Amino acid sequence: MSDELGDKARRAERLSSTISSIEDAKKLRDLSKQFDAEADALDRSTGARDA
Repeated sequence: MSDELGDKARRAERLSSTISSIEDAKKLRDLSKQFDAEADALDRSTGARDA
């Protein structure tokens, strides 16, 4: 599950670089950061980083 969130974060980041609207690009970068944070939290809660 955390891998899926990481993939979504990377896609949102890539998409943000193709958007001409600065405001929309910022929203996508923020979304990317949120996905990364959720993936990190999921990894910590399941102990995936210790494996």
